[in-house]
Amino acid sequence: MNPMDQAAPMFTTAEIGALHDALHEIVAEGATPGGVVVCGTRQASGTAPGARAVLSAGVVSPFTGPGTPDEHTVYDIASLTKVT
Repeated sequence: MNPMDQAAPMFTTAEIGALHDALHEIVAEGATPGGVVVCGTRQASGTAPGARAVLSAGVVSPFTGPGTPDEHTVYDIASLTKVT
């Protein structure tokens, strides 16, 4: 089975809140200058189930100014395999 054919996991409003808090904590601790999480929802206030949630924190890069990352931000994560 092709993994791309599987349905993406859906998250509750509480789970999305926890993801958002975790993302902000990681940025505050200095582990990364910023990040984005895009996920689907089972149910969210004011949105239909299956709506997309975009969570972001921090900046795109400390070298590019105060720009906030969003769902269009592209990160090069290939080097993460070398982090120990």
